[in-house]
Amino acid sequence: MARFQVFLAGLARIACVLALLVLAAVPLQRVSAWAEEDLGPAVGTVAPEIGTRLDQIEAEYGATRTRPSEFDDLWQRRLALVRDIVYAPATKIRDAVFKTRLLTSFLADGELRLALTSQCVEDCDRALVVEGETDRDFKALEPKLWNACERVRESLAVAPTDGTALPESWWRDLKNGVLAIARHQALTAVGLRAKGEIFHELWLFAEETELWGALQMSYLRDFDALAAARLSDEGIATARRKAG
Repeated sequence: MARFQVFLAGLARIACVLALLVLAAVPLQRVSAWAEEDLGPAVGTVAPEIGTRLDQIEAEYGATRTRPSEFDDLWQRRLALVRDIVYAPATKIRDAVFKTRLLTSFLADGELRLALTSQCVEDCDRALVVEGETDRDFKALEPKLWNACERVRESLAVAPTDGTALPESWWRDLKNGVLAIARHQALTAVGLRAKGEIFHELWLFAEETELWGALQMSYLRDFDALAAARLSDEGIATARRKAG
């Protein structure tokens, strides 16, 4: 329970940092369009105004310590909006793609350690939801990925919870299992969900390792491919309806 509470607290901190990076890395109009739809017109109007004024102050004062108090006040207002945006889900598939591509870039640049927050995984699940997909389908359609996931789950299941040191052979098997998951591309939404679940279990079990990066990048890469295929199918279906 304590470890889970630490996990939740960590997610909240990472979410705020992530949102600040998002607002700094992409045009405010693009972010505000997403925020306006989920949070209401006020956010879509206020966020660009705050961003414009912050840019003006930075251009005038640079990085000096003589910035006016207005600068700090604006940052506090912006942070409040950021919190709202962080907890607003990316309800549409295109927004989820936009969000995960930013996360991929941040991970690759070393600007972010934890990208697969509970909100991110929830957004991806929602974007790719397919009624009726089950673990049985996962095992039948992606046996190699299913076996790799089971291997890691079995390793984690036998790990002691009393702080007993684990042998090097156990860590080696775990590492090989996680890297095997990362190497296999998830071809279905349920396969991608399994990758997210494995990452969550690994996050709860161990402090940051090199395995985090490999598994997160693999998940985000696979989501991008699955989402692109879904959007392509939707585009073809729309074109056919219009032609018909």
